[in-house]
Amino acid sequence: MFEIDATVDGEWLHAGNLACDRPALGRPRPVLSPSLTFPEALIAYGRGVSVWITKDNVDVVVAWATLAGVAVGALGVLAAIRQLVLIRRDSHDRTRPYVQLDVVPGLQGPGSWDLVIENRGASTALQVVVDPGVIHPLDRDDHISPVVGDYLETPKSLVPGARRRVMWGYDSGGVKAGVLEPRHVTVTYVDERLAARRWRTKPYRETLLVGEALGPAAFPAPFEGPKPTSQDMLAHIDRAIRTLNTHVGELRR
Repeated sequence: MFEIDATVDGEWLHAGNLACDRPALGRPRPVLSPSLTFPEALIAYGRGVSVWITKDNVDVVVAWATLAGVAVGALGVLAAIRQLVLIRRDSHDRTRPYVQLDVVPGLQGPGSWDLVIENRGASTALQVVVDPGVIHPLDRDDHISPVVGDYLETPKSLVPGARRRVMWGYDSGGVKAGVLEPRHVTVTYVDERLAARRWRTKPYRETLLVGEALGPAAFPAPFEGPKPTSQDMLAHIDRAIRTLNTHVGELRR
């Protein structure tokens, strides 16, 4: 318990633990002194506060209270708008297309590498263009470099889950072709939903490092089977079975 005295309009009131003394200038000011219950303190404090709200300054007090309410309301509106923007951005990120580039073991067997272009997003990617940079032929018999750039730079459309596979590099039997070193490749594409807008739509643009783990130690290849030593028909059948075994192994990746 605390005892408090309060004075209102020049008269002292015993309230418990709050006292209002009158300074030389100004209105009564609440002062704490020992012994009072909490409800009594609130009542006494309210009486003390009501003293400085007079007919002369009530308009000013109301104006400041209104401004405070407007400020609090504006902050609430801004918080709600920001929350809606975050929800919209999250929804857009979850439903947009994502075009991924991967270099994987090629279908031509050990020593070959293919570039896989796949849309792993939730909407269709339009105008998919891959810029591999300048690809110089590795030798005179290079069958990949002269054509792979034109294919990649031709615009394509990829629905969700769709993929394109193209020869990327080859190094086997003394023949080298295509790209056999890691390099940065740029892919650009447009979201189908945004492409329908009348105003200009900015495409997605991503630069990815591909082929960073080229080599037989990184990607195992399926066993082809023993090579035939004879030149009869059974040897050709054996080659066909080994080729079939290679493709079955690719399906099990």
